[in-house]
Amino acid sequence: MEQALDRGVDWQYERGLYHMRVIAGWVPDRVTFAELLSHARPAGELVFAVGMGRLGPVWADLAALPHLLIGGWTGAGKSVFVRQLVAWLVLLNRPERLRIGFIDLKGGMELNIFARLPHRLGPVLREWQECGSLLEYLNGELDARQAAFDRAGVVSLAEWNGRHPGSVLPYLVLVVDEMAELTAVDSSDKAERATRQALLALLVRLCRLGRAAGIHIICATQRPDADAVPGQLKANLPATMAFRVRDPVNSRVLLGDGNPQAASLPVIAGRGIWQSDVQMELQTPLLDRAEASALLAQAYPEVASVAAATVAEREPAGRSER
Repeated sequence: MEQALDRGVDWQYERGLYHMRVIAGWVPDRVTFAELLSHARPAGELVFAVGMGRLGPVWADLAALPHLLIGGWTGAGKSVFVRQLVAWLVLLNRPERLRIGFIDLKGGMELNIFARLPHRLGPVLREWQECGSLLEYLNGELDARQAAFDRAGVVSLAEWNGRHPGSVLPYLVLVVDEMAELTAVDSSDKAERATRQALLALLVRLCRLGRAAGIHIICATQRPDADAVPGQLKANLPATMAFRVRDPVNSRVLLGDGNPQAASLPVIAGRGIWQSDVQMELQTPLLDRAEASALLAQAYPEVASVAAATVAEREPAGRSER
């Protein structure tokens, strides 16, 4: 409807009738990270900018979402969105408040910019076979936090931290780029198929139970089909950022049955459909690698250069690093 009218549309239901409010406004073709950085931000635990809509900046709190699926064609804006999202998280939260695990199954080329961050849970993992230790660690943290919260009579990380200022626990975020390489379980090799299924089960469990424990998942893919985004995973990723996709089938995987809109988005890099408690078309922030590197280096001088990060650690993620 928004695309047909080229206007924002707000639906309200009252006394058995639907009321449609048409919002006059334009989605810009380009928005920079710096522009949104200068705006006032809402309160929240893990706040980040989603983009610029017809009525101005759109913000979200990852702690409230509590998990996010990002999908779209190559070049449509997915990787830049992941980069700017992580940048928001680490610029607004010190390492003692936030730790992030990175799984980059595109060979480490997208997330290596974050390889030296003090927030990281071990090195950036580049092969699906390496992911087990990190997923098991996060599930172990989930169990430990659930047990501690139960003993303390609290129901969330925020409540725990409020009551225990001397033993504050950090939020734990897992970023998986190109999740299709992890979730594809159609291998003819029985052992490989069993391993992949076990990894998927660990990931789904984190999505299903992680919110109260302060564990949040961000999954991205350039191949949004039923194999890359299996139903049991999609059902536990309640928020979606959908960029332009190849056809309506891909759009429905991202946005739900009967929603082909991501297949008809304009050919504008960074243009996407945000779907959470509401759905809207918006322009996501542009943050190139050079600018991101400069911002990170300014905030965290211990961060090495991108060139050094590109050839950074390849050792298995050890529990001691977390």
